Parts: sequence; structure tokens; C-alpha cells
Amino acid sequence: MMINPEMWRTYYKPVWKKFFDLVHKHGAKVWFHSCGCVMPIMDDLIEIGVDVWNPFPGYVEGNDHQKLKAYRKGKLVLDGGVSQLTFVHSGPAAVRIETQQVLDIFAEDGGLLIGPSQVFTEDIPLENMIAFFETVLNYG
Repeated sequence: MMINPEMWRTYYKPVWKKFFDLVHKHGAKVWFHSCGCVMPIMDDLIEIGVDVWNPFPGYVEGNDHQKLKAYRKGKLVLDGGVSQLTFVHSGPAAVRIETQQVLDIFAEDGGLLIGPSQVFTEDIPLENMIAFFETVLNYG
């Protein structure tokens, strides 16, 4: 993290809570994007109202998918999962394999919005996007 977790709790957490409370007051969900690993403050984020966390790439230190599966069950929806690096730098076969792995880990008990660890960007080859969607439809 770029900010010490204790400093985050002191200065950022109260402000974010006010915003998240406002979102919930109007019947919406809080979809929280944070690059990197925020596991040191994840309990705080859930406590103040984060409903969905994006992204959770396994290549980021601290984002171990097996540990995250057990941790988030019933607390948090995860959005993403398939590495942006795989989408951009690998072929359809690698995209299929990683998509299946993410589905195997997270899909069974719900709480997964599967997609790229970031977003679909213009540098992702079309055949990789097709491989992803085919895998989700046929495997998931």
C-alpha cells in the first residue's frame, strides 16, 4: 500500500464511510476499485460498506486467490479475476485456462463478477476476448 494502514484508518476511512453511507442511503452498491493489494485494510473497507471490490489480480503480491476465496465468502463480491497480462500478452489457450481457474476457485459459491483484472482494453486481441466469453458461457 502507498499509505500506512493506520494512517489510512485515521484520515481516509472516516471520509470514505460518509460517501459509502450516502451511496447506500440511495439504494446503490459501493463498487470499489483499488490497484494493488488492499488486504491490510480489507476488513475496514467491508466494515464501512464496500460491496464489490475490483480488481483482485492473482499476480499482485498479497492477492492469493485461494486465501481470498475463504476470506470473502458472504462478505464481498469480487469483480475481475483474469489477469490483464494474460489477456494482453498471451493467446486464447492461456485465456481459457486462466478463466477456468478463476471459475474453479470462485464461482461455486457465488460472489464473482468474472472479467479481466482491469477492463477490456483496446490492446487485448479480439480472439482473446472471444476465448474468454466462450469459456465463461461453456465452462462456467
